[in-house]
Amino acid sequence: MTSAELLRLLKAENIKTWFDLGLFIDRVKDKSHQVFDSPEIAFKDFKKSLTNGGVAFFSFFYSVDGASMECHKYVKALRHILGDFKVHYFAGKFYETGHQYLLKNSEKLQFDELLAFDDWEL
Repeated sequence: MTSAELLRLLKAENIKTWFDLGLFIDRVKDKSHQVFDSPEIAFKDFKKSLTNGGVAFFSFFYSVDGASMECHKYVKALRHILGDFKVHYFAGKFYETGHQYLLKNSEKLQFDELLAFDDWEL
C-alpha cells in the first residue's frame, strides 16, 4: 500500500477518538502482509554508506526515558562496531533533560508531525 492509498483510507474513516484511530490502524495492519525485498549488500559497503551519510534516530521526544537511553546505547554500540559516523536525531520535542543522551555534534531536527499521540490535535 502506498502512502497516498493509506491517506485516502484514513480520510474516508470517521475517526473521532483515539480508540477509533487504534481500530483503523489495527485493520490496516491486519490487511498488510507485504514482504519487502532488500538487496544483498556487503558489510564493507554498508559500513561505507553509514560513514558517508550517517544514521538517523526517530522518536516522539528525547528526555529522561527508556527510549532515549536505548537510543544512546545503540549509538555507542554502532560506533563500537562501525567506527565514527554522523548521527541525526529527529523528534517531536527535545526536552532539556534529554540532551545528556544526545551527541553534542549531532544534527537535531524537530517536527510537529513526530509529536506523541497525546500531543496531537484531532
